[in-house]
Amino acid sequence: MELEKVARVLEAAADYLDGVETVKEAAVQAEREKLITAIGEKFAEATGEDISDDVLRKLANADTELLGAFERFAETSTDKIAELGAPGDMNDNTMLTQKERDAAAEDRYLDFLLSP
Repeated sequence: MELEKVARVLEAAADYLDGVETVKEAAVQAEREKLITAIGEKFAEATGEDISDDVLRKLANADTELLGAFERFAETSTDKIAELGAPGDMNDNTMLTQKERDAAAEDRYLDFLLSP
């Protein structure tokens, strides 16, 4: 009779631990799906193409730390678009003589050499 009570307590503990583990696995799976969706969106935004099903299957098996790293990389690489430079000076005086252009170039070069 005492053994039956012990067995019931052990079964109840096992059921409780199984429930906790199931909730934990569901939370990890939900986080994984969220990260995979974010990575897929950033990939599509950057390349104009969807991620292939094969890559999605591989991502589904990756742990959340790796997916988080991919997501952060995708976020930083698509948010910052490198600028190609400033527009040219619209007030360029192109009516300079050759002598004036040479003197201006020499002044710029000397300024460059003497700058700290």
